[in-house]
Amino acid sequence: MARRSKAVKSPGRRVNKQTAINNYQSMIVGLLVFLVGLGIVYKVIISKIQNNQKLPGASIELTQEASEKGVHIVKEGETLWQIAENETGSGYKSPEIAKANKLTDPNHIEVGQKIVIPTLETPADQTQKPSITAAKYTVQEGDTLWDISIRAYGNGFRWPEIAKVNNIPNPDLIYVGNTLILPGK
Repeated sequence: MARRSKAVKSPGRRVNKQTAINNYQSMIVGLLVFLVGLGIVYKVIISKIQNNQKLPGASIELTQEASEKGVHIVKEGETLWQIAENETGSGYKSPEIAKANKLTDPNHIEVGQKIVIPTLETPADQTQKPSITAAKYTVQEGDTLWDISIRAYGNGFRWPEIAKVNNIPNPDLIYVGNTLILPGK
């Protein structure tokens, strides 16, 4: 005779009615909190748009008084530094351009974005010195190897060549009256 096995109930967790109600209540409260937060974010964005304020990462719109002459349209792969170099002759002007355009993150510009190039004045005490065309140069008051390199080559990053040829161990120590050889001139 074959034995019949008895059906065995699994000892699973029993959920009583009160626990189920509590779970649903928690889920509803969580959903309400999420919706309230979403509503707050929506109101902030709408109020900024209505007050004509810029949102982080938003494109810059031109003011009516900005002329096309002082505007640069961002191309693929460009950085604000490169735009400043091309438009003003110095990448160090990029913070002023970022400020004029109210860029919250100067590292985030987008292709096609219009960047207003402000008129950047050079202070009277920073008049541009003439370029150096000779193969030798006598150090003047206030000169640095960087400045000499810019004036001689149009590139400040060539100062190590000047330091090497002239056996200058400390590039911060050059003296008025020293005559420097400018390689490649």
